[in-house]
Amino acid sequence: MRITSVTTRLISIDPRAFYARRRAPQQFNMNWEFPLLEIATDSGLKGYSMGRGTHGEGRGLAHAFQDIYGHRLIGRDPINEPEALWQMFRRDNRHLYSISDAPLGVIDVALWDIRGKAAGLPLATLLGRYRNEIPTYATLGRQVLDTPEAVKASCLEAIEQGYTAAKVQLWEGPGEDIPRLTLARETVGDQYRLMHDVAGAYNLTEALRVGQVLSDLDYYWFEEPVPDSQLALLRHLRSKLKVPILASETAPLSDQHAYLREAACDILRSDVYITAGVTGLRKALAMAELFGHTLEVHTAGVPLLDVAHIHVACSARNTEYVETPPPLFNFGLRTNPFALTERGTLVCPDQPGLGVELDWDWLNAHTVETLIRTDDS
Repeated sequence: MRITSVTTRLISIDPRAFYARRRAPQQFNMNWEFPLLEIATDSGLKGYSMGRGTHGEGRGLAHAFQDIYGHRLIGRDPINEPEALWQMFRRDNRHLYSISDAPLGVIDVALWDIRGKAAGLPLATLLGRYRNEIPTYATLGRQVLDTPEAVKASCLEAIEQGYTAAKVQLWEGPGEDIPRLTLARETVGDQYRLMHDVAGAYNLTEALRVGQVLSDLDYYWFEEPVPDSQLALLRHLRSKLKVPILASETAPLSDQHAYLREAACDILRSDVYITAGVTGLRKALAMAELFGHTLEVHTAGVPLLDVAHIHVACSARNTEYVETPPPLFNFGLRTNPFALTERGTLVCPDQPGLGVELDWDWLNAHTVETLIRTDDS
């Protein structure tokens, strides 16, 4: 089997619904274009994946797939060269100083989609299935937590929807965040699992102050309390706080080991986008398992990548949850792979490859540009 073409479609999304009751910030990018990647083969099989486009990067990614990576894919065997192709692109990225491993992550997911389809197996089975479903939690973004009433309503809605845990995202500072974090705990009760995600917005003193409260309120983890790059600060927080520290979401695969070596966190965080695909995320999970750590799978906010997350999480023992993307990021699919079961879990798709069917009527209606590379281009 050989790759014959690489096609990228720019899919336009209206982001206004993401901000719920609040107006989008004036400087916010209101032109979301997500690059949908298609890798076709001479067998007729095609693999699909998608990159992000929430910050204006979608168009650049679409051209990167064509101009930087496309010619390297044409003519290659996606079945018999899985590690060789991944290693080749990782080596290429060494000299692409303005490029992260994210484009490789998108490409790698599409290649695994082809492999699963060729084998007639769901991706989780191809990887080595551990389970058929994985727990998830509601992510309550700061855009829906702007008032005390909103905090209470959002927490109650998560319970009503069937989630058995919820992650609160607040980073306005201790003065504003602590009352809302406390209200969230009072609303859901002592037995309901809560997490707090700061996205690296606190400094050390702020993180210590909020972390003490989270410990007293029995939050399940404190996510990226300071920037991921600040390993010394993370290690200090871990030594002072009872609440477990979760970090490394923004770290590339090559840096994940440092968090364990430096004892900088209790729980690792990664996804197929930042960590170079299914191949990279599986390597990170294996490394964490050998060190006796869990690695929690982050949402990419991209439907096909988040479907890949379900497969990878169902092939590993040492991840407790997979993060459900916000509803706005579930688009372009004929069915909803993020539908919650009565057990508060997501069920792994059982069809070959990623196991989801693209909604081509919707995608065609939202395509604003198409780029194609073949062996003749």
